[in-house]
Amino acid sequence: MDTVNNFGLGTAAGGEKIGYYSVSVAAGAIADSAPADHGMTSTDGSATWNQYGTGSFGGPSANGVRIIGLAKTAGETVPSAIQDAALTLVVSPRIAPQNQLPTSDDITVDGSATFEVIYL
Repeated sequence: MDTVNNFGLGTAAGGEKIGYYSVSVAAGAIADSAPADHGMTSTDGSATWNQYGTGSFGGPSANGVRIIGLAKTAGETVPSAIQDAALTLVVSPRIAPQNQLPTSDDITVDGSATFEVIYL
């Protein structure tokens, strides 16, 4: 499992890993009542940013290193100053193959993530 980009879903009674999930940002983000379709990420605490084209882009990382931002126009080198933002987070779970999990008992999925808003 990629422990940087994926969050765990817990373990079964025997200690088997249930699976993982990833988080991404869907296309169509809105910032201050206008489209903000240019997602940005930083992995160095916001010293530098990478801009994606329009559409969905990778979300925050499980290790807390990658942060995300939004740009209102293409070619921006830092996220736009935004007062109000609305975006959709897409959660994509992946469950381990059935032959790797006990099937005689119910398995409780236990995955959580904390999202922190950082004001730059």
